[in-house]
Amino acid sequence: HPDRTRAIASAGHRVGNHTYTHIDPWSVPTEQLTTELTRTTRCLEDLTQTRIRALRPPYGHPTGDLRQWCAAQNQRMVMWDVMPGDYLQSATPHRIARFVIRHVRPGAVIVLHDNPICEDVTLSALATILETLTAEGWSFDAL
Repeated sequence: HPDRTRAIASAGHRVGNHTYTHIDPWSVPTEQLTTELTRTTRCLEDLTQTRIRALRPPYGHPTGDLRQWCAAQNQRMVMWDVMPGDYLQSATPHRIARFVIRHVRPGAVIVLHDNPICEDVTLSALATILETLTAEGWSFDAL
């Protein structure tokens, strides 16, 4: 989604590597994983005209090879603290927002998804999350 990626970066958001095809680092050979990571980084850097500095491994599956690749590429591996399950078919905006609001802590990284399956539900939940947490005095920062 080149246009979406450019728009996200142009709006001031930081873009990170999450692989090109969402392959599972635990189930592919190292060479396949590093080739995909490198391809994704190059693609994102070309689209955003910025250096990619962060990677979140698909499925939260880090490996030693992935850590070595990140170190060599000067990319920080970022995991998360709050995963509200917005990608589940049973997810509703109310459930997602309630989960995040109950589980957020200072410094937390919250994982939300933007794929066609859950995008509307996630965006609706995000509006509630931002409004509620802002009213409670929370602030937000980029990684």
